[in-house]
Amino acid sequence: MSDLTKTEHGARIGTPLYFSPEQIKGNKRDIEHRTDLFAAGILLYFAATGRHPFFSTDMLQTTFYEMVLESEIHWEDNKFKALPRELQLLLKKLLAKSRADRPHDASQVANILRKICGGAS
Repeated sequence: MSDLTKTEHGARIGTPLYFSPEQIKGNKRDIEHRTDLFAAGILLYFAATGRHPFFSTDMLQTTFYEMVLESEIHWEDNKFKALPRELQLLLKKLLAKSRADRPHDASQVANILRKICGGAS
């Protein structure tokens, strides 16, 4: 679905496939650094499982937006369940529907990833 992979003139800024709930709702005042952490969570989920947590190729844009806003089904995916528990917890924090429930900043995420990967913190 090409309309979910590019920014359209006059549309919300960003790539819809990586929109956070606050971007979908259009709450400009709520868009901040934790919005980017949501997008990072989508990328990390995809890298870890091989699939986007909310999108499938046959869905309409409105269905996709509903999935981002409401769905929790991606937590039931077998590839997600096979991930180390610490990575599952990080992904759940990054993909929290409420930005207040997401990590405070990218350095906190980096520290968690270092611990998961066995690196120095």
